[in-house]
Parts: sequence; C-alpha cells; structure tokens
Amino acid sequence: MANLFGWLMTFFLLVSLLAMVGYQLICFADLEFDHINVYEFSTRVNKVVMPEFVIQAVFSLVALDYIK
Repeated sequence: MANLFGWLMTFFLLVSLLAMVGYQLICFADLEFDHINVYEFSTRVNKVVMPEFVIQAVFSLVALDYIK
C-alpha cells in the first residue's frame, strides 16, 4: 500500500509542477507578444514560485523516502 501511495504522490506532484511550468510559459508568451507588461508578469510568476519550491521539496522528500 505504501508503494501505491508513493507512486500516486509522485504522479500528482509531477502533474502540479508541469501545470506551474505551463502557466509560467504562458505568461512568458503573453509578455513576448506585449499582452502584459513586465510588472504584471513578475507579480503573476512570483505567485507561483514559492508553491513550486514547496512542491519540489515535498517531491524530493517523497523520492528519498521511496528510495529507502
């Protein structure tokens, strides 16, 4: 059961990280085509940075626990 939990946790963490990276790429595209200015871009991306770091830390802890 722990193996299943590890796989599911890893899957959902990776999907959430991919969604955050996709959001950042969309913001970069909006910035490139002048739909938003630099200040709006930075506020949008800064809202995603800390949750991304937290998810990466949780993913690292899950990966270390899974390897053990």
